[in-house]
Amino acid sequence: MKIALITMGTWGDVMPFLALARGLEKAGYDITFATVMDFEDRVRELGFAYVPIHFSFHEYVHSDECKASLAGSITATRRHQKNFFRKRRQMLEDAWKAARGAEAIIFNPVAFPAYHMAEKLKIPCIMTSSTPCLSPTRAFPYMFVTSNHLGGFLNRLTYEFHRLGTNSERKIVSQWCRETLDTNPPRPFMNYLRMNGRRVPILYLYSPKMVPSPSDWPKTTLASHYWYLDQESRWQPPAGLEAFLFRGPAPVYVGFGSMVGTDPEAMTRIVVSALETSGERGVICTGSGAMAKPNKPPETLYFIDSIPHDWIFPRVKAVVHHAGAGTVWSGLRYGKPTLACPIAVDQWFWARRIHQLGVGPPHLSQRPLKKFTADKLAQGIQTMVDDKAMQQRAEALGKELEKEDGEGKAVEFINRQIETWQNYLT
Repeated sequence: MKIALITMGTWGDVMPFLALARGLEKAGYDITFATVMDFEDRVRELGFAYVPIHFSFHEYVHSDECKASLAGSITATRRHQKNFFRKRRQMLEDAWKAARGAEAIIFNPVAFPAYHMAEKLKIPCIMTSSTPCLSPTRAFPYMFVTSNHLGGFLNRLTYEFHRLGTNSERKIVSQWCRETLDTNPPRPFMNYLRMNGRRVPILYLYSPKMVPSPSDWPKTTLASHYWYLDQESRWQPPAGLEAFLFRGPAPVYVGFGSMVGTDPEAMTRIVVSALETSGERGVICTGSGAMAKPNKPPETLYFIDSIPHDWIFPRVKAVVHHAGAGTVWSGLRYGKPTLACPIAVDQWFWARRIHQLGVGPPHLSQRPLKKFTADKLAQGIQTMVDDKAMQQRAEALGKELEKEDGEGKAVEFINRQIETWQNYLT
């Protein structure tokens, strides 16, 4: 059976799909993988049929508009959105090439118009997300709501925000549906959770140990645990890094992944000062430009452009990061206390959850940067390395996460949902 996997986003969006593709291939499925051009080499290395989506998220997030948007400019945010919309039609045309000939489609939230492809082809589709943002529930509010609980009715009502997001693209998607798919355009504020009177299956890639599944979710929704692609075995550390780790106590990891910085030099000064104040050694991953290596870094710090989490996290005592879903799981998988420093999208949800689980101090938002101070960061780091109960909770959670088989559960769920939909469609 042929399955098209369609995911658009950063490495944190693509890597789990590659892990899922590997699991599905082992189960006998024929995989076509569509994603942005930034990750073509990664897809081809694993031997999957690749369909390029002609868009670069790397260029997109490094644009001046993106940086200004992160700094709080409403005008820049609007320009940034318009730039995305201008390229959206081509992205959908590319994704459609991957879907044609498929017998099922699995897609992430950014690729939500794949719903219309499945409807056109009369084949099953499954939506995925790394955050519980799609399924209305009375248990907790939508991810962008800062309150932990508004009461059952209001919690559930907040999920209407998701329709606002998809509706913002309605004009583009409607034109594409008419001209390319020759189907009816989406209705205003369309409910993408149902198709032809049936619930669309939703598959979440996080552990129920981190967010328990609400009792009011339907059986067509599952949190399977995270899908992870091992990278440690392929990566060779620089000799300087191994020497740094050998000559002193375990350091603290600081890195903000694929997030870009509005002022990398200022962020670097804050991080360096915080580590010096806390008396901790540090491995600082500059990533996509959130930080910049100084000309003469202190001997207690090691700077590196990128590093696999499954290599470095077992070798550090605590982690500081942006709270992307995959990075959250990686840190907790290895039992590390975590200080979350969110800057965008679902990161505040995971930042709050880390603290609620007792495996990290209260989060420090990177927006606005002027309130993100070295003293606050040093205090958070000090809490992680001093709080023995927090460390024990993180270790205990890590042991639970290590037991789970996310890919296996996801494949079982996909098997059941495809079989159910096929029976319905025939």
